[in-house]
Amino acid sequence: MRFHRLIPVAALVALAPPIALHAQAVDSLAPALSARVAAAVNEVIRSTQVPSASVGIVRDGHIVYINAFGHARLSPPVAARPDMHYA
Repeated sequence: MRFHRLIPVAALVALAPPIALHAQAVDSLAPALSARVAAAVNEVIRSTQVPSASVGIVRDGHIVYINAFGHARLSPPVAARPDMHYA
C-alpha cells in the first residue's frame, strides 16, 4: 500500500524540469578539473560524431558540475544547453 503512495511522488520527480537541476548546480570543481572534463567530453563528441552531450557530476549527493557541449541543432546551429530535453 505504501508503494502506491510513492507513485505520484516518483512521477513528479521524474517530470521535474532539468532547469531545476541547473539552478541548483554549483560549479565547485577546480578549474583544471573542469577543463579536463570539457576536453574529455569534446574528444568523445569528436570521435563518436554525436552532435551534443550533457554532463553532470554529483559529489556527496550534490551537483558540482553541469554543462552541455556541442550543438542541439546543426542547421541552423544552436548550442546545446544543460536544460534541453533529448528525445
